[in-house]
Amino acid sequence: MQRKSVRLSLVAMAAFAAIGSAQAQSYLNVNFNGTQNIAGDTPAFRGSFTYNGVVYGPSSAVASADGSVTAPTVNSLNLATFDEDTLVSTDENGVKLGNTGTYKYSDGTRGNAVVYRFYRQQYSGIAGNLTKGANNEQEERKHFVKAIVGQGTDYDDLPSSGNYIYEGIAFSNFPTGDFTYTVNLASKTGSGSFTLDNILVPAAWVGESGAAKRLDVGGTLNTASLVADANGIVGSAGVEGGSVTAGAQNPGDASQVALWNAIVSNSTTTVDPKYYLNLFGTSSGTDVAREVAGTIIGLPERIGGVAIIGTR
Repeated sequence: MQRKSVRLSLVAMAAFAAIGSAQAQSYLNVNFNGTQNIAGDTPAFRGSFTYNGVVYGPSSAVASADGSVTAPTVNSLNLATFDEDTLVSTDENGVKLGNTGTYKYSDGTRGNAVVYRFYRQQYSGIAGNLTKGANNEQEERKHFVKAIVGQGTDYDDLPSSGNYIYEGIAFSNFPTGDFTYTVNLASKTGSGSFTLDNILVPAAWVGESGAAKRLDVGGTLNTASLVADANGIVGSAGVEGGSVTAGAQNPGDASQVALWNAIVSNSTTTVDPKYYLNLFGTSSGTDVAREVAGTIIGLPERIGGVAIIGTR
């Protein structure tokens, strides 16, 4: 497969549950005023960004009382406007999608810097959003994936034998890597792997001085059973809370293992990774369960939540 790159616990499941209403308009539509997957923190996307000359963002959250910062003009985004199989983090001029924290909420509170990333396939898409310095920063980092939208493939529409093998990418607010996943259609189970490259780790965390060190992470998405209507998406099979084993990509490199141990020991959030994903595509024909898309949560805070998306 060719790819281009430009450049839940119950709480986590809520990110998926919001998809049903989006499907009524377009199965690739993201509503920026929808409830996000952090309890008590709405709307899903703080701040705003410009893409192809159009300003997007949650109008209920962004505006200043004196009018110096206006509310965004469009509150939803159809991911079909983006190129397929492309990680998008910049606008048409190469400017990062997001803002520098200069906007204000409607109550006058100054906002924080926001990073946006989008990836879409023919039948599914992921929108990621990281708010730096937010009151719920730890939760934000755990739940980088704010929306997964798509046309689900029902559990009952899956073939009874064979394997579906998917390849794609894993990405977070900055790191990217590879993602593979295999669905065993006879047993209705899935398993896979992911990588994330060049994660910066403060040198002081390993008792050194100078520039940050770089860590390449690898992980296994352990075998888990597919269930119907997974993660709140009616009509889509998927995995809910499969276990993840993660560490340095090269366990034979002591320095890389030390970096992994350092980000684990310095994490202020519990390190207990799980993965959630759904199957997307048609209900019949060659594109049944053509794609998968999901998220990994519970990794060390330095890594945060991770999007996983691929096609077969």
